Amino acid sequence: TAEPEINNSDPKKEQEKELRRLKNAAEKAEHEVLRLDKEIAAIDELLKDTVKYQELTKDPVFFNKYETLKKEQQKAIEKWEHEIEQYEQFAGGVMK
Repeated sequence: TAEPEINNSDPKKEQEKELRRLKNAAEKAEHEVLRLDKEIAAIDELLKDTVKYQELTKDPVFFNKYETLKKEQQKAIEKWEHEIEQYEQFAGGVMK
């Protein structure tokens, strides 16, 4: 008769690995949000200067680029929130 396969994976180690993966995904998403925040804040600062405002708004695609950044920021925030939720749900299940 054939011997049954032995599963060498340790469930606790697998849980820890998944927890690290989820945490890393949440941190990566957070870094993207922060990067976009900085980029938008820099543009907002430029827009406060009336001379720079005049220059920037002469570019016909400036506001399209700015709106695209704002949309990317919103998507990044939603992804970050989702990743945090996934991490917290998994961590809550593991801790029980």
